[in-house]
Amino acid sequence: MSFAGRRLKPVSWVLTAVLLPLLAAPLAVTAQKAAADGPNQPARKELTPDQQLRKRILDSLGGIRDPKAPKQQTLHGPDLSDREKVIHVLGRLGFGPKPGEIDEVLKTGGWQAWVKRQMDPAHIDDATADRVVAEKFRWSKMSMSELQKEYDGDGQNIRQIHRELPEYVITRAASATASSTS
Repeated sequence: MSFAGRRLKPVSWVLTAVLLPLLAAPLAVTAQKAAADGPNQPARKELTPDQQLRKRILDSLGGIRDPKAPKQQTLHGPDLSDREKVIHVLGRLGFGPKPGEIDEVLKTGGWQAWVKRQMDPAHIDDATADRVVAEKFRWSKMSMSELQKEYDGDGQNIRQIHRELPEYVITRAASATASSTS
């Protein structure tokens, strides 16, 4: 066998027969990609992992869905009863139903009315909570000038307020919850 006018040794002939197809394979793949893209399209360059990440980020910001991402799955089953809906809403939007609260929500318009009441804090009566907090923490109803006269300069009084503040927050939340459900 001769190669460009030169005679090959048997070992060279075997290497040429094995290596030539291996070297030509990437060229054939590139030619196939170019043919698949069309004759007027330039050959596509492989992206680095960093470039692929940037492309995916830009695609997601542009609203293009990644075909590799899992598809949204819709569960099919019987519709929830009104009671089950109330239980679900109280569990998701609150701390779960208290005893008797499910029936109370059902009597007062259902879960949608309950959500509307929760989203309108101006109509919640805070008188009980305000009374309990004012009795326990007298500094909570003081004006800034009264606080400054009473507590300014005395480090012990300031530390007392710092110690009582977490308890104040919890008391306020607990008494507001108790007054809104009764």
